[in-house]
This record gives sequence, C-alpha cells and structure tokens, in this order.
Amino acid sequence: MMPTHIIPILAAAAIMVVAAKGVQITRLSMPRWVQNGTEDSVVLDCEYNYSEDDKRLVVKWFLNDDPEPIYQWIPELNQRYASERVKSKLNMDYTVSPSSQHTRYRALNLMKPTTELSGRYSCHVVSMASQDAEDQVMVVYAPPRSFDFNYTKMSSEAVNFTCEADGVFPMPKITLLQVDVPEREPNLVSGVKTVTTSQRGAYYVQVSREIREWELSEQPTVFECVLSIPGTDYENQRKILYWPGSISGTWRAREGSWLPVLEIVLLLIVNLLLS
Repeated sequence: MMPTHIIPILAAAAIMVVAAKGVQITRLSMPRWVQNGTEDSVVLDCEYNYSEDDKRLVVKWFLNDDPEPIYQWIPELNQRYASERVKSKLNMDYTVSPSSQHTRYRALNLMKPTTELSGRYSCHVVSMASQDAEDQVMVVYAPPRSFDFNYTKMSSEAVNFTCEADGVFPMPKITLLQVDVPEREPNLVSGVKTVTTSQRGAYYVQVSREIREWELSEQPTVFECVLSIPGTDYENQRKILYWPGSISGTWRAREGSWLPVLEIVLLLIVNLLLS
C-alpha cells in the first residue's frame, strides 16, 4: 500500500501538470463541405480549455496560407477584428451557447458561404503562458453549370468520346468508364487526354479519348463519364450506348445519369439474345 503521506504530494503534482497544460483546443468543428450559396449560414467553432495562468487570451482564425488572420478576438479588451476578406460574410452578433467572458465570441458564423471561402481554416488560441492551434478543411463547392458527354465518329474505324464540365469548383475529377455488353463490371478507360482552364474562380475540364473500332467488341458498349468533386459527396454521370459501325456524326448523352429509353430497350434485347 502506498504511504498516506505521499498521496497529497502526488495530488499536488497532478494539479501542477494539468495547470501546466494551459490553453488546449478540445474540439474544432465545421461542415466538411457546403454547396456554394445554398446555406443561410454555417458555424465554425473552436472549443478550448484554459487555466487561470492564461492571461491576455487571444483567439485568431486563419484561412489557408494567409499570414493575416481573418478574425481576431481579445476577450480582456473586448476587441474584435474581421479582415476585408470575410467582413461582408461574418455575423459579428453571433455568440456561442453556453459561453463565458472568455469564450463568447470564439466562433465564426459565415453567412451564405461562397467558393472564395473554401479552404483550410486554422484556429489559434494564445495566452501569455501557452498556446494551441488546430486546423480543418471546409470545401465550398460549385456544381458544374454545364456537363456534357458526346462522341464523334471520326471515320469508319475511329470514334472520339469527349466529356466536358464548365463552371465547377474546386477542380473536379472526371473518369471515363467502359462496360462491354453483356459484362456488368465497368473498366477504366486509360490513355485519356485532359484539358483544364480556370476563369473567375471556376474550372473548365475536358477529358477525351479516341477509340478504334477494333478495340471494341461486336456488341453494344456503354460508355460512362463520372464527375466527382474531391472533398465532397457530389457526383454526377452521363452515359452513352455506342453501337459498332454507328453512322458518322456527333451524338450527345441525355441530361441525367440514365440512358435514353430506346437505348435501354435495345440493350435489354441484346442481353436477352446473348443470355
């Protein structure tokens, strides 16, 4: 058994260790993603513990690699600052609940966040005795204004498939897939050419691949273009049913992820014949 005279000493040491920790961020919370201009507001909160030794507490928020804080609060002086970057979007009346004199204005309440507010947010809590910092990414994404998938018969032996998206943010991932009837598993189309441009905070991306007729089976082939936005759950598809020996010209996928009704019926008939 531990001698009783040692217990108070250990307890005092434990208290000193806790106190020595000083400022400590316990939770940083924010949406992982939000669609451009669709939410009335979002809250980015930075919860922290502090001790009596933490005098002159300062809470700072930074966005991406900008060395200037987008927001700063000094509780003891009752001073708050918002940079021009977020001033028009920041609700300065927002307070956390429950709160105290040293936590009331720690959070950011962003009104109708748009793509320029997408990025890595870091919360820094600093005092005369200690400091702590945590960061997290919030993606403010914009779905493509246009999303098209088409093929052009270049000659009797070659066909070019092109998928393009415009007005999307951030940079999307576009994948071409191929399903040979009657197979069910899609195969990644390799050797694609990608063209990317950016303008006014949005991206245009084009992915294309020229395929020779001899690369395809004699049966119809489903080609699918899949667009996803990294860091979000956004995904959209376009599908084309290509028949070997199709006539020359340019053919587009219909709006939405489903095949045209006639093509679905023809595909079912082909499956029945092959089964």
